[in-house]
Amino acid sequence: MNILVTGAGGFIGSEIVRVFAQRGHEVIPVFSIHADAKNGICVNIADKRDVFEKLGNFKDIDAVIHSAGLAHQFGSTPDEEFFRINVEGTRNICRVSSEIGVRRVILLSSVAVYGSVERSKGKAVDETSECFPESAYAKSKYESEAAAAEICAESGIALSIIRPATVIGEGDRGNVFRLIRAIDRGRFFWIGKGTNRKSLIHRTDVSNACATVLETSTELNEVLNCSAEAVEMKDVVGTIEQTLGKRIRRVFVPSQVALAFAKFSRIIGFGTIAETIEKWLADDIYSADLLRRKYDFVSEIPALDAIRREVDYYKT
Repeated sequence: MNILVTGAGGFIGSEIVRVFAQRGHEVIPVFSIHADAKNGICVNIADKRDVFEKLGNFKDIDAVIHSAGLAHQFGSTPDEEFFRINVEGTRNICRVSSEIGVRRVILLSSVAVYGSVERSKGKAVDETSECFPESAYAKSKYESEAAAAEICAESGIALSIIRPATVIGEGDRGNVFRLIRAIDRGRFFWIGKGTNRKSLIHRTDVSNACATVLETSTELNEVLNCSAEAVEMKDVVGTIEQTLGKRIRRVFVPSQVALAFAKFSRIIGFGTIAETIEKWLADDIYSADLLRRKYDFVSEIPALDAIRREVDYYKT
């Protein structure tokens, strides 16, 4: 198949390009307008004119994998920027897909759209769970799903929305990377007992899930979670510690004390600290049973193996 992949220079998108090419597809990579891309097209997805000028003349594109977007940021990014890139960018890509006769679109979203309501109860969140997005990032991803669903339905495009759990692997710069760095620098200490569970997924498994769905799906509109089996935080930390060859300080803060401090932090205006503590102690468990049942897809890289790969990459 001829497949156009947006976000081709990103952490997930670059792996999608590699995996799809390896599986024998003809891939057309679409990079950010700021990228220095020699083998692809640089497009500002938030600019409708730029999208149509650069992509509107393509012929015989069988599918679009839309992985481009503004990811969760640790710095101060204006809320409007998430909506401009994630929502308007998705609208523009779906509109141009309709214009050039694409029949299949896969949209990479995020489990962040579910919010913390269900996960705080220790339940595995599946596709039937209600969405209560909280951050600007989560809200923009949820709105981008709605935008894609509307345009694809009007155009008769088969749409698959894939919601990955926290994506990790070589080159990750997110929360797991920050945890690895904190342990490596001796800046980590325990909060809680570490028995809460987290869902993670290696970027290669996300890419293979996209390929499996694209190659076999006949659905007009579907939503699929994508995750490996959930693991306990104490095993995540232990795996990082072992792979780094480090011994962390055995300082322990009981969860009740930490949550009380988080509550106080919110009162005095330090919501970020509170959010970090609460998220660390929460269960984040997402069921990928629907993906398994419909497509016989199971992640090949267990979460702890994915952690080891990321740590090994970090050490190089």
